[in-house]
Amino acid sequence: MPDAIPVLSSIAELAATTDAWIVDIWGVMHNGARAYPGAARACSELRARGGTVVLLSNAPRPFPAVVPHMTDLGVPPDAYDAGVTSGDVTRDMLAAWEGRALLHIGPERDRGLLAGLGIRHAPAVEADVVLCHSVLEIVEAVDGGTDPYLCREIRQQGRGALPAQECQEPCILATIMRRAHDAWRTSLASCALDDIIGTLPPEIPERTRRLLARESA
Repeated sequence: MPDAIPVLSSIAELAATTDAWIVDIWGVMHNGARAYPGAARACSELRARGGTVVLLSNAPRPFPAVVPHMTDLGVPPDAYDAGVTSGDVTRDMLAAWEGRALLHIGPERDRGLLAGLGIRHAPAVEADVVLCHSVLEIVEAVDGGTDPYLCREIRQQGRGALPAQECQEPCILATIMRRAHDAWRTSLASCALDDIIGTLPPEIPERTRRLLARESA
């Protein structure tokens, strides 16, 4: 019978027996709102002992573009040596398409991913390649990226209305709706276009290709 997988109370316990860590950013170094001090401290201590820490992220941007936000959340620069993102890997793959036409499906903030690659932005009928970060980007390209929930501050309305100075923090309803919205976005962001195409009957993608080819003729 194989040995049971050990359950560690902290990653710091591994510092004495390891030389390098690959550490996920979201959910390990921070939760999207603030950094986890214990994780940053453990990484800093490993580096102080001569170890190496490389951060990993599925962000659709190069690692240097991720650093400012991460720093704002409280992840100190001395907690890591370098980082690799999905954006970095994508840039390496797209380098082979220099000079070709590309359809980018995603928010403007991610256009920097293509900077310096010599790729021409083009509409669907002219594109040689399509870059889509996730299903979330498709939804936002069609419907926009604004929060669908609009808080109308019911605490300040009606007979029991509270003064504005007592409503500085979001109400519980707005907080719950924000969590639901974030969970919805996270779910869509984790779903790649390939995940959807793989569930379709083979004739559907082929039909789409024929339609696009006919429009571009």
